[in-house]
Amino acid sequence: MLYETHFTQNHFDLMTTESNRQLAKILLSNGASLEKVNKILMCFFSDSVMLREIFKHANNPEATEMRLWRKAIDKQYDKAIRELEVLLSNDLIPAPTKETIIQKDIEKLQNTHKFLTMSSLLKPSIKPNPASLQQMIIFQSWALYKYLKNFKGQETDNKLYDFISELLKNIYNKTLLAPGIKKLNGNLLKKNFIDNAGNLPRKKYNELEKVYDTLIK
Repeated sequence: MLYETHFTQNHFDLMTTESNRQLAKILLSNGASLEKVNKILMCFFSDSVMLREIFKHANNPEATEMRLWRKAIDKQYDKAIRELEVLLSNDLIPAPTKETIIQKDIEKLQNTHKFLTMSSLLKPSIKPNPASLQQMIIFQSWALYKYLKNFKGQETDNKLYDFISELLKNIYNKTLLAPGIKKLNGNLLKKNFIDNAGNLPRKKYNELEKVYDTLIK
């Protein structure tokens, strides 16, 4: 797993290819901020996305059994909460009763539900919420490209794609993402990640842009 402390180092120092080492110097000399690069990486990363992926695809008996009882719990708790929420809109029930008793019962059920299903552990804090590991990398790569292209000078976009792909491979080389990302290159990064940001649902893309804007101020 990764933690926030992993995103506070100088990742440009991890570059191994000479062309990317030179581009790192160009980016920094033109005003790129390592602090903002790390902010982008941290903001669009959550261990919960990895945990969720592991839990989703694990096929050992314990994981399979857990998914089954979580499904049963989700169904019954969701039903109980919905039925209580109906009472909140019932005009025959006094407002104080709804506010002090029924609403508290709903909150208790919601909290118990989260505890039993570990939903808070598996819920990423990223905004927008990535639907998958790939979408998390889409957020990161799109934001990195959008920021760093302002400092690449006369260098081509293709060189910047190569640079970002090596940056991400270095960061995730000892994580769950390593097997899928080790073959990443500039072309694949552009095609499968950066360009795919434009295919996000409009609401999610707008939220992504809004978060990005707050990071680079």
